[in-house]
Amino acid sequence: MERVVITGIGVVNAIGNTKEEYWDALASGKNGIG
Repeated sequence: MERVVITGIGVVNAIGNTKEEYWDALASGKNGIG
């Protein structure tokens, strides 16, 4: 079995393009629908 290494985290979605933007929007109750 091969080993897998995760080297970072990132998101691109309707409420943010970085994990910080996403988390801030999510924590303030925003959503990406309409």
